[in-house]
Amino acid sequence: MSPVNPLTDYFYKYDATITGILADRGVGKSALMTAMAHEEFRRANLSGTKAGKDFRIYHNQFLLEDWEGWHVDGVKTDRIVSFGLEDILHTVDSGESKIRNGLILIDEISSIQDNRYSSASIGGILFSHFIIMIRKQGCSIIWTGQKENTIDQRLRSQVDVVCYPTVAKKDRGKGILGATFVYQNGAFTWAGNRKKIMYWDLKPFFKAYDTMRIIKSESMSKGDLYEKKLEVQQDEIFDQIINELEKKQKTTISTVEVKKLIEKELKISWDLKKVEENLKLMASQSQKNKAQFDFSNYT
Repeated sequence: MSPVNPLTDYFYKYDATITGILADRGVGKSALMTAMAHEEFRRANLSGTKAGKDFRIYHNQFLLEDWEGWHVDGVKTDRIVSFGLEDILHTVDSGESKIRNGLILIDEISSIQDNRYSSASIGGILFSHFIIMIRKQGCSIIWTGQKENTIDQRLRSQVDVVCYPTVAKKDRGKGILGATFVYQNGAFTWAGNRKKIMYWDLKPFFKAYDTMRIIKSESMSKGDLYEKKLEVQQDEIFDQIINELEKKQKTTISTVEVKKLIEKELKISWDLKKVEENLKLMASQSQKNKAQFDFSNYT
């Protein structure tokens, strides 16, 4: 197989972005995200490029793939693709993914990042790794959520743009809303820059999705759940470290400190080697002192 060339094989060449849409229920987050995705799908199809013609919309099982707005030249396409938890786990575990050259839509990000899957939860750490890997596959991501403080801090740190849609009470359900886009990191404009857009007719997109569809992963056996125990522990350890660093107003921590911390607070007994191996997945290891790890990106 010939190597991938981002300039020819990816519609998003070096400008893949992560956008979060935050608002309460009933504001129109899903309609707005679907409209944004439809515009990107249309833009790709009109580009006349090989990458544009191969561009896909990936979604966590909430889009209606038969909607005529997804048709190309009046014909249903196979480029609207659903994915689940297993696809994310496979990407992280293997380093390979069928998800590439497209836009990933995640309706209600909590369905992916929280404990909805109980001990099978991929958690913030794995999902953060998934995002890093998938951006290199020519994919942008749009997700929706309700409360900013419920979004995992690892995910928040990787967001390029946050969108805050609002709707007047009299306009609820009419497909009318205003959206303020706030740029986070200066990658595309200066951090903190705001852009306001008014959407006057999102009603056609109401037929493109069904938020009542169950967002689920493939079923997992008890053996699978047991194997994911480590991933849950990693999540707990990460949160404990961040809390400890913020409490002490520090950004670095040593393997010995982490070992003592998790034994005391989480009753997790790991040797120093295992602590170090897992810290490498979470933070930057100091080049001068290999026992020190820097969490400044998260604190």
